[in-house]
Amino acid sequence: RRGTHDVAELEQSLEQLEEMPSATTEEDSVSREHQLQAQLERVQAEADTNRDKWLRAMAELDNFRKRSRQHLESSLNLARADVLRQLLAVLDNFERALEAWEQAEQPPDETFVKGVHLIQDQLMRVLRENRVEKIESIGTAFDPNLHEAVSQIETDEVESQHVAKVIKEGYRFHETVLRPAMVVVAR
Repeated sequence: RRGTHDVAELEQSLEQLEEMPSATTEEDSVSREHQLQAQLERVQAEADTNRDKWLRAMAELDNFRKRSRQHLESSLNLARADVLRQLLAVLDNFERALEAWEQAEQPPDETFVKGVHLIQDQLMRVLRENRVEKIESIGTAFDPNLHEAVSQIETDEVESQHVAKVIKEGYRFHETVLRPAMVVVAR
């Protein structure tokens, strides 16, 4: 409102200047010109201040949008990670069933086993499409962020403090470890 008032005041002053008789003294004219110049500078300064405020507000809005987008993406990834963890339990059950059938005295129907393999493969494909990756462990240095050591063994096959055997596969989603790999570490 202040800026609108100053602009109106400036316009009124200009109108008054135009209406003044031409017989005014040069001194009055110079004085009036200084007043108008001062008003113009004041209005310009206020316009500059308002423009700066507007630019800052736009930058804050842009930053808020970016933070909101990141927060939403983070929340979605957390929710997706929970579902993916549950799917890993299903995958484990498929692996146990297949291992049990391999060790059974009387093998199950071959068609049935093929069907279970197909379902397991489909589940693995869904996990890959959702960017779930197996944590590569054999021969890598033990990392407590990626591995859960269940025991240690003496071996010459891998270096000391490196993973010698994987008991249960570990998986990650983006940078989030869904489940650490259960491993045996070399001494």
